[in-house]
Amino acid sequence: MKKILSLVLALVMVLGMVSFANAEAAGMDAWKPFEERVDAINKIIAAGLTDQAPLGLGIPTSAYVQNFSYRDKPVDEAEWAMHSSLGTACFSWEPTKAMLKRKNAEYHMGWYSSEFDLEKDSKGANVDQTQTDLINGKTFEYGGYMAANVDWLKAFYENNPGAEPAVASYYDSVEPGVIDAPVTRSDNPFGMIVGFSSYATEEQLKAAWMLMEWMIQPENLFVLENGVEGVTYNLGENGLPVMVGDYSGPEMLNHNMNIDMTCLVHASKVVGTIEDSIRAIVPQGIPQDFFEGMMGNYNELQEIVAAGNAYSDPIFAVAIESESEYSASLLSLYQEYFAKLIKCDPAEFDALYEQFAQEYLDAGYQEIIDERLEAYEAGKTTKLPR
Repeated sequence: MKKILSLVLALVMVLGMVSFANAEAAGMDAWKPFEERVDAINKIIAAGLTDQAPLGLGIPTSAYVQNFSYRDKPVDEAEWAMHSSLGTACFSWEPTKAMLKRKNAEYHMGWYSSEFDLEKDSKGANVDQTQTDLINGKTFEYGGYMAANVDWLKAFYENNPGAEPAVASYYDSVEPGVIDAPVTRSDNPFGMIVGFSSYATEEQLKAAWMLMEWMIQPENLFVLENGVEGVTYNLGENGLPVMVGDYSGPEMLNHNMNIDMTCLVHASKVVGTIEDSIRAIVPQGIPQDFFEGMMGNYNELQEIVAAGNAYSDPIFAVAIESESEYSASLLSLYQEYFAKLIKCDPAEFDALYEQFAQEYLDAGYQEIIDERLEAYEAGKTTKLPR
């Protein structure tokens, strides 16, 4: 029997986000309205297609709160400036409450493990076991970055011969009164923000700038992203590189085709047309070709953009001093509240959230949003797209 799985595979920059799913045995071939998603996943549970909770969930390890689809449309620009952030969890904002309330309902339908908040790595840090569960064929969906060589995807096929995951929408399924249309965080129009230590010497700063100037040269960037011709890639009929997906020798590129280095220039490999770029990061050396599905996902993303439902976080022209002081401790609080709110009795959710939200504001978040609002009103931030 085919495995009932969904792989949510993320691309960045112009390629947006991608997902993969095969749930035909549960009557689900794409992300649909929320009630249909509920019906499909509950059928998986009822049919006993997995011996554990069908979806993976972990304690957040970063401050980014994926609540874009739960925000008002259009979002109030001042609220956006105050709360939308990759650096500080916007816990006390109403969209986060709506997101967590939906997770609470899903948890109580048996979608997530009752021990999701107890999973730790060897150093005692919170860890999401979803990837391991995917490799073992025990989870319905999983998200990860796409590249020509994806270790966990290869391991999945090795452990689950005959499995056929397929592309499905990454974006939140619609639920009237909660999510009326999918919304996504658009990527910044640059690779990465680069910061230098205040203790760096002039020579060190010069060396860093020289490295970036060297890296941005097309011939150097090409080698960094593709490696050695005839070893890590071959040129296709169109003259563009085709990665050797199963190469694991000394010239092997690191994570996502060296993206941790080249993201100083751009956050995803770009070659030729958008079709060429997507083809360049389609996983190789596996039983299936996901190109058509990934192109379909790109087109879906374009529809979201065209509807005006894609935007990024504000960028500030001044330092938000309170973020430096409080962000780390607030992340710890958010992690604690996240688990308690998802597990609590649904009848107690609203009161518990209000209690935690006030505690969060008192712990420093009020100072952060006040300072961010002041910067916005002084014209020291970017604006929402019009």
